[in-house]
Amino acid sequence: MARSKTADVLEQLYAAEPDEFVPERKRLERLLRDEGRPQEAAELAKLRKPALPVSAANRLARERADEVAKLVAAGERLASGHRSGDAEELRGAQRELTERVATLVRGAQLSGAMEQRLATLLRAAATDPDGAKLLRRGVLSEEVEPTAFDALAGVKVARSKRRPAATGRERSAAEAQKRRSRIDELEREVSEAKAVLRDAERQVAAAEKERDRAARRVDQLTEQLDKARTAV
Repeated sequence: MARSKTADVLEQLYAAEPDEFVPERKRLERLLRDEGRPQEAAELAKLRKPALPVSAANRLARERADEVAKLVAAGERLASGHRSGDAEELRGAQRELTERVATLVRGAQLSGAMEQRLATLLRAAATDPDGAKLLRRGVLSEEVEPTAFDALAGVKVARSKRRPAATGRERSAAEAQKRRSRIDELEREVSEAKAVLRDAERQVAAAEKERDRAARRVDQLTEQLDKARTAV
């Protein structure tokens, strides 16, 4: 998406606190339409509120940019180690990546389950070129899925080149991931519905105030009319 007259609209949007995401999206959508950019406004309107681990990762990118840059650099070194086949380089890169992830996760101050999801996201984003770019800008919209490559970031380098067969635990993990994704989707929808409800409640309150003012005005004018008629 192109840049706004003030700043990158995506960076503005994903810098918003979770509770303010929907109102900020609406504000930026109006800004783009006012600037004559309806297509970009329509694209922005499709963006959904990110899950908590994603919001935490974007916040880390803004508040701890240097550490996130070091995380991405560790991911790049891990990729280089895989390409070169240098076992020592690979072990060092894995160790550094794990340490960088742990440091950032501790700074996010999340619950245990959310910490694990954030760790998985950071590791996956750091080892994916596209994900790394989004992470450094703080504009991740969803959890980055680990690939077979970045899954190696958290394990020791083995001398054997044999790959283990898929296990029931791995299949269960995939099913659990689908359930978490569904929960995240429902959480986002509930949050957006609440935001719509709050807007409606504010509109109702404003309408009630206007009704009360109109009623008082009617009473005042009616009283003046009665006095005028009596004086005739």
